[in-house]
Amino acid sequence: VGFSAGHGAVRAILRNPTHVARVAAVLLIDGMHTSYIPEGAPLATGGTLDTTNLAAFAQFARAAIRGEKRFLVTHSEIFPGTYASTTETADWLLNTLALRRVPALATGPRGTQQLSRVRAGNFELLGFAGNSAPDHIDQFHALPELLARLGAPSSPALIGSWTLVSRLDSGAAGTRPADGALGADPIAYLTYDAFGNVAAQLMARRRAGDVMPPVAPPRSDPNNSAPSGGYDAYFGRYTIDVSAGTVTHELIGALAPSDVGRRLTRHFALDGDVLRLWFETTRADGTPVKRTLLWQRVR
Repeated sequence: VGFSAGHGAVRAILRNPTHVARVAAVLLIDGMHTSYIPEGAPLATGGTLDTTNLAAFAQFARAAIRGEKRFLVTHSEIFPGTYASTTETADWLLNTLALRRVPALATGPRGTQQLSRVRAGNFELLGFAGNSAPDHIDQFHALPELLARLGAPSSPALIGSWTLVSRLDSGAAGTRPADGALGADPIAYLTYDAFGNVAAQLMARRRAGDVMPPVAPPRSDPNNSAPSGGYDAYFGRYTIDVSAGTVTHELIGALAPSDVGRRLTRHFALDGDVLRLWFETTRADGTPVKRTLLWQRVR
């Protein structure tokens, strides 16, 4: 972990291949800096970044993208003036890795204001608002939450394609097949890749027959997506919270426009080639239940 000027110690470690081999994860909190060339000449006046101080971070980020390491970087909007800001070094790093920020307006840990996010494999960069010393210290106070986030890699065991085996609801009335527009035994495929992408497609088994379910209106259930005409689909990004045992799907695109931008969190458990996902939701009649989806890995 390196906060502020502490990034220098992390950089020294990452410059030594022997040390790098022993490092599983790195967290840089608002502290990836470097000098300007010429010294003290900001980018706005024609200066450039001294990238020799950043190369080790780029190399470690590539290893994280490949899934070999874990790397989380945060930055604020503070502009020191005489040396490069963490925003400028973050921009350089993303350009070097051919990655692009996406807007992510959200309340971050300890009341911070998150503005942007990038994730590729086990590399993640978070941009936060704030250009004052208290904003800088707020990120340090968020250390516990950031450490928990760093400990949430893309699980190699989760990566792959999965086909649905069963979809059951359990509650006060016992355990029974899930209801709704997808029917009791839909056909479904779920895919997680090594770069943090997820895609899901679910279809009522008799959709092409005479009893195709009606088009469903947008749902008010905050933890479920909305099927339409016996079909449901979405794609986006996923993150894993190891301590909580959850995977969160961040929907970038979805069949239902109202689902775009939603975050759907599921508990998960793996047993070899069997994946179990479960979450709290409601049945068509409004009854609260725990819905469990059992998936089999596609070989």
